[in-house]
Amino acid sequence: MSESGTESHAPSGAALAVALGGGTEAGLLAAYDAYGPDLFGYAEFLLAGRSDTDGTDQAAAAVLDALLVATGTAGELTDPDRMLPWLLALTRNECLRRGAGAAAEDEAAELGRRGLGPFDVAALLGFAPASLPGRVAPEHAPPDWLRAELAAAAGAEAAAFRAELARRARPFEPDGFPIPLDRRRLSGKVLAWSAAVVVVIALGLLVALPTRGNAGSSAAGPAAPAEVAAPSTAAAPAEAADEPVPTLGQAPFGLAGAASAPVTAPSTAR
Repeated sequence: MSESGTESHAPSGAALAVALGGGTEAGLLAAYDAYGPDLFGYAEFLLAGRSDTDGTDQAAAAVLDALLVATGTAGELTDPDRMLPWLLALTRNECLRRGAGAAAEDEAAELGRRGLGPFDVAALLGFAPASLPGRVAPEHAPPDWLRAELAAAAGAEAAAFRAELARRARPFEPDGFPIPLDRRRLSGKVLAWSAAVVVVIALGLLVALPTRGNAGSSAAGPAAPAEVAAPSTAAAPAEAADEPVPTLGQAPFGLAGAASAPVTAPSTAR
């Protein structure tokens, strides 16, 4: 799929995948220059201008996280021509970590305005809309500090931090797209209900089966049913909570006085 609406001089998806995978400043800024406004516009839609108490622009922080995740996972994207949908998928998950939410039909329309077709919308949202609006240029430019933070987060010095963000972003589909965070939560609930049903069925079978009588007994009639322990309340697995999203001030880089972005610093413990 061609990336509609991007500049003609923008590097190809394959070139960007290689550049991003290197984790260099040039690679990060090339991806940002090509797709940053669309990523930011989508994040603004999902987060509705939300800011932290310290004034951090949550949409810009989500885009920052998504592009840093891309440096550690670009090699898994099987079709680099889908670079824009892939980066939007990464951005969507980072917005969901921050409590974003929108009606599915409205979100599909917003993705259409970012240049996506039904196939790629289905990859992000799980359904293919019957129609989509045409591409619209983003209304607002990302804040100046976002480009500066991307440059600061490049290079070998911050490689461990970027790797930690990529670890948090998993699991990914075979085509390299991240599994949507809201779909992971749904799967956890289905698993819990399935486990509960299995426990109920097993208990029913235990009650229905007669116990084995004492050796040598010839008394007629069924044996008394076996005593069944009460079901454990821990039988169904609890849904795993999302990992916390601290501030960029905990990262091994960052600009003095710049707005912080909510990310998780890598652990040094092994």
